[in-house]
Amino acid sequence: MPLENIHFIPGTRGVYDIPFGRFPIRSYYRPRAYLPGGVASIRTAALDMAVAYVDINMNTYVDLSSEVGTADLWGTDDMPIDRVTSIGYPTDLDFRVPYLSENCLVEASSPLVLSTNCYIGAGQSGSPVFFPVTGGAVPPVGGVLSAANFEEGYISRITRERLRIIQSIKAGTFAEDSSRFGEEWRQSSAKYETRVHVFIRNNCSVDVLAAISTFEDEETQRGLGDGFFRIRPNQFIAIGKTEYAGYHLHVHDTNSRIRIGSRLKRLLSVNDQRVGFDLFEVPRWGDRYHTLCP
Repeated sequence: MPLENIHFIPGTRGVYDIPFGRFPIRSYYRPRAYLPGGVASIRTAALDMAVAYVDINMNTYVDLSSEVGTADLWGTDDMPIDRVTSIGYPTDLDFRVPYLSENCLVEASSPLVLSTNCYIGAGQSGSPVFFPVTGGAVPPVGGVLSAANFEEGYISRITRERLRIIQSIKAGTFAEDSSRFGEEWRQSSAKYETRVHVFIRNNCSVDVLAAISTFEDEETQRGLGDGFFRIRPNQFIAIGKTEYAGYHLHVHDTNSRIRIGSRLKRLLSVNDQRVGFDLFEVPRWGDRYHTLCP
């Protein structure tokens, strides 16, 4: 998956979930030898390079007050410990519920990859792995979860050199220092597409059902065959995107109260139901938010 045109979305469970906000990526750095893989690349050199440093911007959803937590990094080429702790948001748990896997066994699978018995579920890739090598409330991060199979999980390590590379990036001297590192990294700046991204935050006490119609739907005759999006209380999702300067939106709750669509700018069929849609015109590219029961 290319990193251009994407955002850092902590705790996401899928394409539409945005539980804690959305942080635009300004630039990223990663090993030049990295090759996208997946399950087929487990136990191969692909996992050796499955790390990246990502420079993010502020949360674009201002209604969310959450902040990104921080921890120190720890880089080493040996393994003075045999147990680690991982944290993440696996998709088999409830929305916004993190899972902490403590005191997991680790061993070297290669100089750059550790194998572990930490529980790793779908949605946890890239989650931090904490190495209890120092005192303090939060142990340092020594790697990231990069893959798993039915037998074990894998951690891509932060080596001493990778720690020096990250420190050089943070100091703003990577361009001058990069020729001195044995592992070659590359920098890329994020590109932002000329699109409107539409989001809904449900602050109501009941579920709501939402449908969006864009002008792309009309051109491709896709219509609204996918039906309604169900949005739970306190859930924040991305419902759609468009390259045009407007879209139509309908939202009603499970008590049949219409939240958006009462102005009846147009009628469309959704799951064989005729419902009203409101037109929203967009003056510029970017994000458009709809908060229900503010």
